[in-house]
Amino acid sequence: MVCGLSDQALDAFLLAALREDAPDGDRTTEALRISGRGRGSVLAKEALVVCGLPAALRTFRLADPACATQALAEEGARVPQGSVVA
Repeated sequence: MVCGLSDQALDAFLLAALREDAPDGDRTTEALRISGRGRGSVLAKEALVVCGLPAALRTFRLADPACATQALAEEGARVPQGSVVA
């Protein structure tokens, strides 16, 4: 359960958001002919309380099932500015 939703309900919500945001695919990626694999981090720009990270990481995996994600901070944790949270 994430954000008070069952896994199935969360996936349905996130997939609907992805379809609304990019109903025909990612036009920027297609226009720039970007392909291959990438790597990224979720960085705290300021001190914060981690909130919504599991849902954010699930969104990446729904957009691309080959996407590997790893939370480096727990939900509700206070992290200082500059922390890598995922």
